[in-house]
Amino acid sequence: MGGSGVASVHGGRRKHFVVTGYLVYHRRVLLLFHRKLRRWLPPGGHVEEDEDPWTALVREFREETGLTVHPAARASRRGKERGVRLLPDPHHVQVERIDSQHDHVDLVYFCRRARGRLRRNPESEALRWFSRQELTVPLLGPNVRTFAREALGGDTSDAITPSRAWGGGGGARSSRSAVRRPRKPPPR
Repeated sequence: MGGSGVASVHGGRRKHFVVTGYLVYHRRVLLLFHRKLRRWLPPGGHVEEDEDPWTALVREFREETGLTVHPAARASRRGKERGVRLLPDPHHVQVERIDSQHDHVDLVYFCRRARGRLRRNPESEALRWFSRQELTVPLLGPNVRTFAREALGGDTSDAITPSRAWGGGGGARSSRSAVRRPRKPPPR
């Protein structure tokens, strides 16, 4: 990864743009077991300085899974101004407290597959298609579980409230939390 785009520095905290994508195929959602973070996550990563968010997500998906994806939703409006290109709308945007000095501004997309052959890269120990019933495995955070179910069109009754998402003071509860876990093989 090259230099990641810094959105801003506000109140001494750096804010980086990142993207995340939930890909559903045959009623299953694709997650990877992240080698460093020791948890199941959807593919994604930092937006590089020369990229827009959608281009970054396509790149991250190809690097992390071997697949090329398309947005499940299109831009909500048509551009009418010369030199303006509208991007696909993210499903939502969340701000993740990574540590005491920086946050991630995460544009979260729901995706559909276009082409490619599934393969993992060195950042992940495993790639797995999860059914709705399998989204109860350990090392799957509540945000990931909620939005994976939503991508599958399922129940989101365990949705995260803002106070639970921030944990009240330090330490991330995001889908890409920097919490380290003991090294164990990924749960099956």
